[in-house]
Formats: sequence, structure tokens, C-alpha cells
Amino acid sequence: MEIPSIIVYDLGNTDPKLMDQVLYGIEEEGIPYILEKKDLSAYKDVKEASYNAAVSSKLSVGIAADNEYIAVHYANLNENKPLFLYSMKSVNMQNMRNVGANSARLVKGIYFILDD
Repeated sequence: MEIPSIIVYDLGNTDPKLMDQVLYGIEEEGIPYILEKKDLSAYKDVKEASYNAAVSSKLSVGIAADNEYIAVHYANLNENKPLFLYSMKSVNMQNMRNVGANSARLVKGIYFILDD
């Protein structure tokens, strides 16, 4: 029996230290996650991959990241319009931890953490 979890797709070439921060953020909020390595070539972009992760998640929340972008998606949103989409060039460790925490907060239905 699979535990309801946020599905996280690592699409390759993602900085492992940044991905760890995303996972720490989810853990801190007490929501389970499943990290899966996926091939970016199977998707047209990170938005599509994050949508597929969300649809695969029993919690309806998915994350996908590569070396250029990270996207957080909710299964009820339009496939091309993730809830959050960030350029990896503009994020730091704290931003990535907030991405994970906000993904978990989406599941919990509570307010998001805003970046300064």
C-alpha cells in the first residue's frame, strides 16, 4: 500500500544540494514524498513533468526540476500553468527549502512562506 506522498521528479543535472533543500522543506512540514529520477526527454518541459508528477500523487501535488527550472504543480491546475515556476539561476538554498515547504503547505491547506 502506497503512502499518499508528494511526487518529486529529478529530471537530471539538478544541483543535488538544491534538491536536498526542497526535500528538507517538505520533511519539515511533515508530509511524505517520493523522489524519482526521470529523463527530461520524456517530457516537453518541466511544467509538463511537474503536472504528471501531481497527477501521479495521491496528494495531487508534484514537483519537477532540472538544471534550469523547478516547478510545483497541483493536479487541478492547467498543465501549462504550474502554481510555482522558478529559474534555478535566481534561487538560493533558502528559496529551495521554501519551495519544498510550500508544496507541503499546499497539501495542508495553510498559508505559503513568501520569499523576501
